[in-house]
Amino acid sequence: MNLLIYGINGYMGRTIEELAQEDHYWDNIYGISRNTPIVLDDIKYDVLLDFTHESSLDDVIKLAI
Repeated sequence: MNLLIYGINGYMGRTIEELAQEDHYWDNIYGISRNTPIVLDDIKYDVLLDFTHESSLDDVIKLAI
């Protein structure tokens, strides 16, 4: 399973990333932040976790659909 954390540079995003890295369930862990955008065309993810500000909700929903 592949995990994408939206808001990975925040406190909760970093915490979830650390925990996910310890869990062998995840094959890949990706992260998005407003300061470190990535090209999503190259990434396949099964789970999207959102730890962003409410103002980012529209962008998160577009990713999730």
